[in-house]
Amino acid sequence: MLIDALKSRGLTYAVMVDDVQGHIHRESSKTRRVRRELRRKPAGSIVGTYASSADIVSWLNELAKTSSRVTLHSYGKSVEGRDMTLVKICNSTGTTKPIVFIEAGTHAREWIGHATALWIIDQLATSADADVARLLDAADWYIVPVANPDGYEYTHSTDRFWRKNRSKNNGSACRGVDLHRNWDSQWMKVGASGRPCDEIYAGPSAFSEPETKALRDVIVAAKANVKAYFALHSYSQAWLTSWGYTGQAPPDLDPLVTVILTVPSLCRI
Repeated sequence: MLIDALKSRGLTYAVMVDDVQGHIHRESSKTRRVRRELRRKPAGSIVGTYASSADIVSWLNELAKTSSRVTLHSYGKSVEGRDMTLVKICNSTGTTKPIVFIEAGTHAREWIGHATALWIIDQLATSADADVARLLDAADWYIVPVANPDGYEYTHSTDRFWRKNRSKNNGSACRGVDLHRNWDSQWMKVGASGRPCDEIYAGPSAFSEPETKALRDVIVAAKANVKAYFALHSYSQAWLTSWGYTGQAPPDLDPLVTVILTVPSLCRI
């Protein structure tokens, strides 16, 4: 049906994956197998896997016990009552430093974001590499690895492609709000929906969701020292800047472009 519709409109296409559901089944089987193996291994082996919410919390608690660089802070509760954890990583200089803030997992199905955040946490917390030492000397690191814990857990238990949180929406059988679109900056102006069944449903009002309200409060409390903020998403190899609601260039476009063009060349892949 889809291919017929594309052809009827003269659109070209390429099949990238022949059997998406087959990939999901294989991924699920592998994830379950890895999870069983993790429970027989010491903490730390979670890095590089698609771990469950419970396993992430357990690993973070163990990491905070073994690394003097790490402190954990519960900054609020999700719709379903799960703790939301902020990981602070810094060395013990006692000085006030700039903060680099990293948030991952707003969109529940984008598992590589969670896994990337956990890898970053592990490197900053445990590595003896000189480059890591310089990063810790230059800044304190605030990382939220699972910004949408209910949605993330739902992708493991029920629907691999679930994107939103798990809020119940008044007057609709459809659940969830797209937390990415629930912030109050230009709320519902562009690229969002007012229909609860849509994946980009922005909620009944800005900051209607406990997940966004709690994260907002963390950022506001630290805003005097936050000098960089990164949100990890997939899918695509892309670097997106702020102000997506307008086509007008921001006043700091030049330094933004400089960073965008420079960083990829510094990444060791």
